[in-house]
Amino acid sequence: MPPSRTEGPGLSRSLARVATHTTVRLAVVGAVAAAASYVVFGVVTRPPLHQFFDLRVYRGAVTWWLHGRPLYSFATVPNGYGFTYPPFAAILMVPLAWLTSRTSTVLTVAASVAVIVTITARLVAPVARRHGRTPWFAAALAVPVVLTLEPIRDTLGYGQLNMLLFALVMADLLALRRGWAWAGAGSAWRPRSN
Repeated sequence: MPPSRTEGPGLSRSLARVATHTTVRLAVVGAVAAAASYVVFGVVTRPPLHQFFDLRVYRGAVTWWLHGRPLYSFATVPNGYGFTYPPFAAILMVPLAWLTSRTSTVLTVAASVAVIVTITARLVAPVARRHGRTPWFAAALAVPVVLTLEPIRDTLGYGQLNMLLFALVMADLLALRRGWAWAGAGSAWRPRSN
């Protein structure tokens, strides 16, 4: 059966255009990711990993507390940093003390990166649509840039819970907007001031 007119050279050119367009987009995403990695790991004077110091404080304080000692009397040696979150947060952090250091680090960083990707994608999607761009492509360009920002790098490098707190704030805002009864529950994680 001979090909119809719609399956002729015009279709081939359209498919080639789509393939070229997709290849260019993937190349741009790859270039942005490579540039972001270079900035994070090669340009910035302070290394991005700070040995997950804050996560070690959280785990140490919770382990200290689980052994029957007062939570707020925990202090790291030699600098004396202690636990600053409310007791409710310590209860939620107990699984970090049960896991190995490596596992808790991987889970904390993975959860933070998942929040970064999700929130960045949600924030850039409306802007991308407004300008006729594909939301996933805009997010793929934005996420590596966001990961190069100093607060994000420090959050990940110190093993801080900032992004998880940010996710709770965003969930609270969504709950407030929709009138859900649990709106504001995320504020229980707020650290106390020293």
